[in-house]
Amino acid sequence: MYNHSVNVHVLEIVPHQKIKINWGNYETPSVVEWTFKEMKNGTFVSITNEIATSDAEKLIADLRDSTEGFSLVLANLKAYLEHGIQLNLVTDHFPKE
Repeated sequence: MYNHSVNVHVLEIVPHQKIKINWGNYETPSVVEWTFKEMKNGTFVSITNEIATSDAEKLIADLRDSTEGFSLVLANLKAYLEHGIQLNLVTDHFPKE
């Protein structure tokens, strides 16, 4: 879609509990872990992204971008899985002009 790709290496999958990957987040590879917890009204998803850098400004920018990106994707997935609605939040966030 955006002529962009990253390498993803699966480190661990525990069905219904956890997915852990190492991916090339632009020039800074990082380990991302999704954990899933069954709750009374559905599943709670928690995401951690381990970004290794000694540059404080870059770390803050990477954390902001990562948080924003995962939030958009999770919001899209929630709307689709619970209501069958495709919000296109990622596409709308980066319009093609």
